[in-house]
Amino acid sequence: MSTFKWNDYVKGSATIEAAFIVPLILFLCMSIIFTVFYYHDKNVLIAVASETAIMAASNDKGYRQLSDEDFIGFFNERIENKLIFFEDPDVTIEQTGKYYEVTGSTSRLRFRYTFRQRARIFNAEELIRKKQTIVDIVTPDN
Repeated sequence: MSTFKWNDYVKGSATIEAAFIVPLILFLCMSIIFTVFYYHDKNVLIAVASETAIMAASNDKGYRQLSDEDFIGFFNERIENKLIFFEDPDVTIEQTGKYYEVTGSTSRLRFRYTFRQRARIFNAEELIRKKQTIVDIVTPDN
């Protein structure tokens, strides 16, 4: 009758457990890194689109007229070497009523992201003139 040796049967269990757990841990780490890259690029695209829309809206005062291609160039210059996951977004800039709107989309693999930012065309000079006119009307001359 042979004697049962527990150590002979337990030696291989750590290898089998590691073969199961290590890929799960690697998959979890890669998923976290992938998610961080996705949200990083999403935030960069939103910030640059907002900045471009504000720049286009403030340019509409008549001092120096820039074209939409100039703003698209500004957008592309701002995202250069900043995107990790997405590549080369398609961007359009258009004026709709009192707003400038920057829209775009980008994709990679099966992931697609579309963004839109608007900035109101604000003419501070007209507001200041109107305020001064109202103040002149309301205050009596001494």
